[in-house]
Amino acid sequence: MSEAPGFPDLPYEVQWKIFCLLPSKDLLTRVRLVCKDWHLFIEEELESGRLRPVVSIDRCNTSTDECIAVCRKFKISELRLKSFTSGKELNAVLQGLPGFKLKKLSLLECDLHHLDGEVLPNVESLSVLDSPASQSFWKVVANRAWTENLVELTVPHVKGDHLQLILERNKSRLQQVHVGEVSNELLHFICLKFRLTHLTFHGGKVTYSGAIALLQCRTTLRSLSIKNPEYLTRYALAMMADGLTKLESLKLFWDGKMFVTNPWSFDYCLDRQEQRVDALFEGGQLSSLTEVDLSGFYQTVDDKVMQLFCLNHLSSHTVGLMSRHPSKISLAHCYHVTDAGAQWLVGSYYSVGLKQLDLSGTGATGNCFLRKMPSLSTLKLEACSFIGASGLACIGMSCPAVTTLSLSKCKQLNDCDVSSLLRSLKHLKELDLSYTNVSGKCFAGTSSTQLKVLNLSCTQKLTDDSFAGVMTNCSRLENLDVSATRITSLTSRGIRLPELRTLRADLCPKLFAAVTTAHDLDRSFPSLRVLSVYGCDLAGLDSSWATEIRGRCKWVRSVIVTTSDPGDEEGDKRRARLSEFARRRGLYLTDWAKTKSKMSKGRPLMLSQVWLQSLE
Repeated sequence: MSEAPGFPDLPYEVQWKIFCLLPSKDLLTRVRLVCKDWHLFIEEELESGRLRPVVSIDRCNTSTDECIAVCRKFKISELRLKSFTSGKELNAVLQGLPGFKLKKLSLLECDLHHLDGEVLPNVESLSVLDSPASQSFWKVVANRAWTENLVELTVPHVKGDHLQLILERNKSRLQQVHVGEVSNELLHFICLKFRLTHLTFHGGKVTYSGAIALLQCRTTLRSLSIKNPEYLTRYALAMMADGLTKLESLKLFWDGKMFVTNPWSFDYCLDRQEQRVDALFEGGQLSSLTEVDLSGFYQTVDDKVMQLFCLNHLSSHTVGLMSRHPSKISLAHCYHVTDAGAQWLVGSYYSVGLKQLDLSGTGATGNCFLRKMPSLSTLKLEACSFIGASGLACIGMSCPAVTTLSLSKCKQLNDCDVSSLLRSLKHLKELDLSYTNVSGKCFAGTSSTQLKVLNLSCTQKLTDDSFAGVMTNCSRLENLDVSATRITSLTSRGIRLPELRTLRADLCPKLFAAVTTAHDLDRSFPSLRVLSVYGCDLAGLDSSWATEIRGRCKWVRSVIVTTSDPGDEEGDKRRARLSEFARRRGLYLTDWAKTKSKMSKGRPLMLSQVWLQSLE
C-alpha cells in the first residue's frame, strides 16, 4: 500500500503560497529550523528577493549593530523601528540599509530632532507616530525627491505648512493619507489633488465647507476617519451620506476628555438638534458600509438613532438593497443609548453577522442579548455601570464565540458575577477585568485554558493567594498585567506559566525584591521576554535587580524599572515621572468615592469624565 502524498510532494508554487500565509517572523525563526528542506527553501527565496519579510526592531531589546546586521541580511519589504531615542543611532541604522527599494518605513516613539532627513530611504509608505521632530526636519523631508512617489503617508504631528509642502511635491500618487489637524482649505487641496481611498484627520477645525471638499473623492474614498468632529452639523452629515456612497468604513470618533455631567461648565458641547447623526442613515445611501464608529457624537446618539440605523442597514427590509452590512460597530461613551437601542442592534435581521461590538459607557445592562450571535468575536462593555449578573448570564448564552471581552471599569462586578460568564465562554482568549472588584477567585472551576491575555490591573482585591489561583487556572497565559495591585510576589511555589512572554507589575507598592528573585522568575516563567516593574524601586526593584534578572533569565530581553535620581525618591520629579508613566500605560488610579459623588444621578459611570488621579 503506497503512502499518501505529503507536503514535499506538492508543487513548488503551492508550497510557496502556503508559506506566504505565515508571519514573516515565524518564517525567519521557527519555520526554517523545522527541517533541512524548509531551511533551503526559505534561504533560496530570500536570496532571490521573492520573499520580502517585514522586520520590527525595538531599540530596548536590540543593539544598533544587531539592527544593521538584520537590515543587511534580508531584503526586507517593510521596516518598523521603535524607541530609538538617539538620532545618531537611528542615522546609523538608516544609512546601513542596502541599496534595494524599501516599500514601507514606520518610526514609532523615536526622537527625530537630530535625525538627518537626507538618510530616509526611498519608500512608498512613510509612517511617523509618537516621534517628536523639529520643523526643519520636515522641511528637509518635503524637499526630498522621493516624496513624489509616496502612496501612503501617516504623519499626525506635522503642522499644516510643512504637510502642504510634502503634498505639493507628490505627483498625485497618494492614495492613503493619515494626518493631524487640518483646515478647510488644506482639506480642499488634499481632496482635489489626490484620488484617495483612505483618509484620516483631526476634525477640530473642519466645518460644512470641509464636508463639501470630501465630495471630491466620492468615487474612490472607501475609508473615512474623523477625530473629534466638533463642528459637523446634521446638514454636513446628510451631504456626506448622499455623496460618499462607496464608503466601507466610517469612523467619527472622539479622543480626549468627555463632557457629560454639566455641559455649561465646559468649553465644548454638542448641540442636541443641530448635530444629530440621524441624517447619515435616513435614506440608507451608505449601502457598502461594514464598519461604523459614532463615538464622536456621544452626546447626540440615542435609542432613536439606533432604531433608524438598524432599520436602514441591518433589518430584513434591506435585503437586495445593501451590497454589504455592518459587521463592526462602536458606540463608545454614547450614554443616551440604553437597552432599547442595544436591543435593535442585537435583534435585527443581519445582526447575526456582527463580529465586533463596542457598547462601552452606554446604559446597556446586558439583558438585551436575547438571541444567538454566532459571529461576534470582540465585545467591549467598559464603564457600563448598569451591567450585573443577569446581564452577563445573557451575554454568555447568546455570544458563545467571543474571543475578546473587556469589562474594564465596571466597578460593580465581583467574582460571582464573572465566574458564571467564564464558564459559558469556552473560546475566550483575551479578557480585561481592570478596575473591577474581582479578586481572581472567579477563575476557580472554569475552563480558562484557552486564555492568552489577561488584564487585572488596578483590581484592589487581588491578593497573593488569589493571584496564585489565577496562575493555576490560566496556565497558558502569554500576557499578564497585574499593575497597581497589592501583591507582594510575582511567583508562587510549584506554579509555572510556561508560555508567559510579557509580565507587567508596575506601581505595585507592596512588591519586594526579597520575594521576587531571579531564580524564582526563571523557574516559574521560562519563556519570559518582557518584565515591567516600574515604580517599585523603593522596594528594591531597581537597576541592579534588573541586571541580575537579565543575567539569570536567558530569554528576558527587556526589564523596565525606575531609574530615579539619588535623593529624589519622594520629590516632585519622581511624582512627575510616575504620573507620566501611568498616563502612557493608561493607568488611572482613581478615588472612586469622590468620582461617584461628582456624577449626576441616573447616568452611567463614565470614568473618562472625572479622573482624580492619585499615585500615593
